[in-house]
Amino acid sequence: MLAVSCDSREAVDAMNAAAAEHGGTADINLIQDIGFM
Repeated sequence: MLAVSCDSREAVDAMNAAAAEHGGTADINLIQDIGFM
């Protein structure tokens, strides 16, 4: 398991997009906004 902390939702989305652009697999689950997390 890998946990990474970011300062904003936008930073998470940017990191996910960058990983996918460089050969990673983007999260296949639907995007969820759980507010308090």
